[in-house]
This record gives sequence, structure tokens and C-alpha cells, in this order.
Amino acid sequence: MQITTAFCRNEVMLELAKITNTAKLKPTTADFVASLKLGTSKEGIFPTIVVEVERAGSIDQSVSIFSPGIQAVRGVAKELSKKCNFLIVLSEANLILEFGKDIDRENFIFIDELTTLEAEKYLAALGLELSQNEIKYVLDSIGSNPATLRSMQEWVQRGKAIHAFVEGRLANARQDLVAFPHKKILKALKDHPEGVSPEYFDNQCDRGVDLSCPKDVGKTMKESNAITYRPESDKYEMISHRHVVALRSYDLKK
Repeated sequence: MQITTAFCRNEVMLELAKITNTAKLKPTTADFVASLKLGTSKEGIFPTIVVEVERAGSIDQSVSIFSPGIQAVRGVAKELSKKCNFLIVLSEANLILEFGKDIDRENFIFIDELTTLEAEKYLAALGLELSQNEIKYVLDSIGSNPATLRSMQEWVQRGKAIHAFVEGRLANARQDLVAFPHKKILKALKDHPEGVSPEYFDNQCDRGVDLSCPKDVGKTMKESNAITYRPESDKYEMISHRHVVALRSYDLKK
């Protein structure tokens, strides 16, 4: 099922009701459980519900650390945790900051960029014929995010040069660095590209924000998607490989 960050609880329940054909204007979790039992032919089956969450509203509305859609689906998932699993797929890495740390009922899985071998197979599947030097240039410069590689394939199909595509993506990454307000975090990540723990900043404040608090830092992400926070490793990291590359030559004194 698909929802947005603007969904309320009843809208989430209505989407769930579609899965089990529950015909009610205000379905409850009890209705959903009853429908699951009717639709399950074998005992002991534990269904998994996949929920895709897309950002809703303008960028100015994205600063809420408690988007109703995410909080609604989390609440429903917890209520149903003994009846089914929920796999909540976030469209943006930084939406993870809207989650708390419920370590007993929630696990975080970060989907990283493709490996070199995976990227080569994906490019071949797209029908994009590149030399090994070209593949290395692309992956070293802007990484191997599947969506980026697909955009590059479409770019090349229009007869445009790969170099121009790569430079355009790096220029976008540099703009994100300029827009990101907390240069102390960028400085730390430039020195430690593998990532830094929030504790690294020892409660330092920047522009009134405690850099040791990922949720507080997350509120400023409306200005730039330059970094992300990885709860499973408790680290700030650059949000993509191209941002890592752009940061190497970025002048933090500007």
C-alpha cells in the first residue's frame, strides 16, 4: 500500500481495508485482524504488510519532525505487531528522523548504493554500453544509486554526454552543501568521510541547534539533503557518494 506523510490514521486504515476488502468508512485494527483471519487459509501464517511512504506537501511543510502519516502508520503497525509484520519503505533517507527509538519493535534497514558488480549488471540491463573506464568514472564521481543510473541512461539516449551528466549531478551536490547550515558537521564529515557519531560534537550548538541531537539537526534538513543520520550505526553520514565527492573540494570557509 502507498501513503504520504500527510495521511491521518483513518486514511491509513482505509488503505489497509482495501487489502482485505473491508467495507467500512472508519475501519479499526480489530476489523483488519478479523479480515486477516478470514483471508488466511493456514494456521501460523504471519502476513507482512509493505507500506511505501512518500513526502507530501511543499518543502516548507517538510520540517515537522512528527509527520502525521508516519506517526499514524507506526501506531497502527505497533497495534498489529502480534498479528502481522510491517515493512515501512521511506522515499527519502531523512524521513527516518521522524522515527523514535523503539528497539524492541522496530528495526532499521538502510538500502545502500549498488556495488560495482551490481551497477555493471544494472547498466547492462538498461542497455547502456559503457567502457570500463567510463563505468569507473561514473561510479567514482557520483556513485551507483539505481535512480541516478537510470536517469543517466535516459540522458545518454537523448544523445547527451556522460561527462555533462556527471558534472551536473556534482553541481547539484555542491548546492546542497552550500545550503546546509551546519558547517561544523560538514567539517567533521570531510575529516571523517566514514561518518561521525552525534556524540562527536559533545553538545556543541550551532545556530541554536544541539549538533549532538539528530532530531534537532534533522529539523534543518528542509534547507538541504546533504547529510543523513543512520540510526542503526548512530552516525551522521553524507547522504550520497556524490555528496562525499563534492565535499572533498568544497571550501568550508565560504
